[in-house]
Amino acid sequence: MAKLAVIVGATGGQGNSVVGALLKDPSYKIRAITRNPSSEKGKALSAQGVEVVAADLNDEASLVKAFSGASVIFGVTDFFEPFARTDAEEAMKVEYGQGVNIVSAASKTPSLEHFIWSTLPDARKISNGEHVVPFFDSKTRVDAYIKGNKSLLSKTTFLYVGYYAGNLLAPPLTPNFVKSSGKYVWFMPLSADTPLTHIGDHGANIGVFTKAILAKGEQARGGKYVLGSVQENTFGEALADWAKHTGKTDQTAVVQVSFEDYEMLWPKWGTVMGTMLKWWNVAKEQSWTVPSGEPLLKAADLGLSKKDFVLPGPAWRAMDWSST
Repeated sequence: MAKLAVIVGATGGQGNSVVGALLKDPSYKIRAITRNPSSEKGKALSAQGVEVVAADLNDEASLVKAFSGASVIFGVTDFFEPFARTDAEEAMKVEYGQGVNIVSAASKTPSLEHFIWSTLPDARKISNGEHVVPFFDSKTRVDAYIKGNKSLLSKTTFLYVGYYAGNLLAPPLTPNFVKSSGKYVWFMPLSADTPLTHIGDHGANIGVFTKAILAKGEQARGGKYVLGSVQENTFGEALADWAKHTGKTDQTAVVQVSFEDYEMLWPKWGTVMGTMLKWWNVAKEQSWTVPSGEPLLKAADLGLSKKDFVLPGPAWRAMDWSST
């Protein structure tokens, strides 16, 4: 009998990626959670044979109902949706509250075998409290909440999600052409040799990781962490790779600017993105570690290789860069 996999955020990038991967596996039937099943994205999922149900991440009771009968739950939250209409502090509160609701509802699901929680590194702990990245911190606080529930923790995999290829479409992260120098430039509060860990096309690859995690079963549960990385290089190398795959000039440069200048260039969004970039510049190779010591599994540990993923280069090549 097929197991029921319930996917939070199924109309968003991460959740939809998981739906797409599990649709190819007859051992799962899929229930997609969305606030509005009658939306175009909701209807598109229904047309693929997915059960689409309404639930609100701000309402735990609706999640308990939506999770009923689930063997698998994929949980994810979105800091940037509330951040777009409020500020970082409020967005952190909203995201943490939604994460707690997902976790509490999952813990009340007797049929649950595997809970996958999409998260990010604990920048606060890794930097001994010196750097707090808002959209990392609200997720790692949910990590701690999960760890306080031993029963749920025994069923949990924490999935670290690397840098989206699509992030380069966001204005603070888009390469800028400097006409007088003939170069594409990243103005960032970090050095060109800062390591960058990529998820590539998150719309494809998060589903690949999730399916592989589920296939590993007990070997991936019990509070283990999985690094969602398909390629690792530096910001300088990534910019050159972007230019190569998008047909831009081969002249590129990462120009390090102060955090204050970065904020000035991109108010509000530059503050939260700049905080992340500044931390990466300090943490470097420690950026994606698990400071509490849990095992960190990588793609190869899950039986995956580069051929299973859409790498950053091909992902960038498929995007529209006509405005850059």
